[in-house]
Amino acid sequence: MRRPTARPWPAGFALTPSLELYARMRHFDPAAEFKAWRHLCLARGATSRDWAAAWRLRVDRLITFCAMWSAEP
Repeated sequence: MRRPTARPWPAGFALTPSLELYARMRHFDPAAEFKAWRHLCLARGATSRDWAAAWRLRVDRLITFCAMWSAEP
């Protein structure tokens, strides 16, 4: 079985209720984060095999980065 081909940002890919809930459950503003992530992906020419999974990964990484940024030296 072949792996799906990575594709650029899909036309019409938007924040769905399930993607929004994933971010809200982790205490992030879904609309603001999705907008920032979309701009970043488009600017970098990012590709993905599964854009919903890429969003979940983005949110999960935000948790790590926020912890690093708030940690005292």
